Amino acid sequence: MESIKGILSQLNRKFLNGAKIPHGMSNPVIREHDGRYVIATFFYLYNREHLAAKQIPRPGYWMIAEVESGEMIQEVSCKDNDFSKQPFDELYSTERLDSWKPDADYTEKMFMMFEDVRLSLIESNSLNKDKYDEYMKMVLAMVPVSYHVFYRELSGVE
Repeated sequence: MESIKGILSQLNRKFLNGAKIPHGMSNPVIREHDGRYVIATFFYLYNREHLAAKQIPRPGYWMIAEVESGEMIQEVSCKDNDFSKQPFDELYSTERLDSWKPDADYTEKMFMMFEDVRLSLIESNSLNKDKYDEYMKMVLAMVPVSYHVFYRELSGVE
């Protein structure tokens, strides 16, 4: 089983057929797609002005991959099939309300939690909701509040 870090690296390289465009990629979430669970991640494009203003656009693309193999199933433009109800013409703050920054141990624990969720899906095709909720809390603690909505909308797992 490919690690989630390896899967994310592969998906990031495949984004827009490997085009060298400044972009950001979300941490993975679990999403239900065609009656099964998949790994999902979103991408947003940005430029220097966005970084200087600490304001970035909403995600413009999303990707889904097989839970076990990590193979990409589909890359989707939000213009064609949007996962979010948020407007395209707004910018979202990259600033945090506090100065906390996650360390390597925190992110490692977060990814191990995601791996536990994946393993549960692979072995029993059931989502360990408690573990997934714990994972999502860790992810949301790392990202600016303005972007929380996109993680929740992409996941759709309540």
